[in-house]
Amino acid sequence: ARLKSEFSIPGTHLVLFLGRQGLQFSRQITDEAKRAELSETLEPVLSTLKDMLGGVSANLLVRTRAGKATPQEILTEAEALKVRAKSLAVEGAKPPQRLWSWMDRLADAIATLDDTRINVIRMNDGRIGNELRAMWESVRPDLIEKLEIVPPSTDRFEQSAVPEDVERALGRTIALPSGGHITFDLTEAMIVIDVNTGKADVQGNKERTALTTNLEAADEIARQLRLRAIGGIVIADFVNLRQPENRARTLKAFNKAFTEDPEPVRIGAWSELGLVEVSRRRARLPLHEALGEALIMPEFKPNAATIGADILRSLARETRARPGGTWHVRAAPQVIAWLEALPDEIKKALIERLGAVPHYEPNEGGERASFDIWRSD
Repeated sequence: ARLKSEFSIPGTHLVLFLGRQGLQFSRQITDEAKRAELSETLEPVLSTLKDMLGGVSANLLVRTRAGKATPQEILTEAEALKVRAKSLAVEGAKPPQRLWSWMDRLADAIATLDDTRINVIRMNDGRIGNELRAMWESVRPDLIEKLEIVPPSTDRFEQSAVPEDVERALGRTIALPSGGHITFDLTEAMIVIDVNTGKADVQGNKERTALTTNLEAADEIARQLRLRAIGGIVIADFVNLRQPENRARTLKAFNKAFTEDPEPVRIGAWSELGLVEVSRRRARLPLHEALGEALIMPEFKPNAATIGADILRSLARETRARPGGTWHVRAAPQVIAWLEALPDEIKKALIERLGAVPHYEPNEGGERASFDIWRSD
């Protein structure tokens, strides 16, 4: 759990903070004319927020992608965020009071993604899909058109390449198409990525083999940093190249690979030792920390939430194959505690699918990552 002193409501182009004052801009918006245009659009919104929220201060952060939006798109989103903020002001409520549910977090997580990179959103739960439609109606109507509800028997997660991609993103070594590989090592200060030719052999030419491996590694490193949510300092040790033009070609490909990165990235030149330094903004918790407990990736150990989510997916598969009966889950005590503390909305979905919440049994002596699921008729 994380404790915050401020509450924020994220949007595609804006983030509304309660408890702050004023208007802030992303450092990536450097055009003064664009800043002035956005200020003119948003100042009237800010002037009405405090009165509408009963005296609570409010702040709008203008995100980088707002620089490419029209004033009408910005204004529409700002008004929608105002409505959502107003809905949180529950008169007479006494703390502790729940302001945001897991459905709000799910809707916001999807809504803040870059819509140009979303082709379709598929869900196999019609009730949740309809709730998302209602939540996006005023903020992201474009996402409603991309939402596709498939039959409950369709396991989109397992049918997609997501499990394999997640497994690769938690591993230390990633294979490259031509036979080479890259290796991730995590230290306290930085991430070190080593590029090796491995079994790669391009026409028996070492320079061509090294260049081919480096070009493949440039794309894969950029992709893995996004998937792993890695930020901070990254050192890439590419395969040594003798010809300066091949070094330039590798560095150009490396820069190009980061053009789609949603976070600010700075890439240095080749050092005298043949290393390339990358600085990437830390935007969220790295994947290996979000899903595991070990800080060093080669020693990755899934945490209780990761194992619990795996159990829920396994339950869904088993109940589709063998509906009915009473279902039982035996797992480590920490995992059982996570399952029992699930939000009411998820427990309700389990009851709809299984007929009842499964019977949970702690396995005191077993491995934390192992679990058993069975049905009694």
